[in-house]
Amino acid sequence: MNLVGREGELSVLNSALEEALSGRTQTATVTGESGIGKTFLYGVL
Repeated sequence: MNLVGREGELSVLNSALEEALSGRTQTATVTGESGIGKTFLYGVL
């Protein structure tokens, strides 16, 4: 299954993850209705 139309969101999460891995504190919240793909988005990371 491919991630379609969420490139911007994925980019933001990837940037936050890179910052966190470099030692900078980061917080990211993914919200949305049931079935919209929140868990899948996390799985892509």
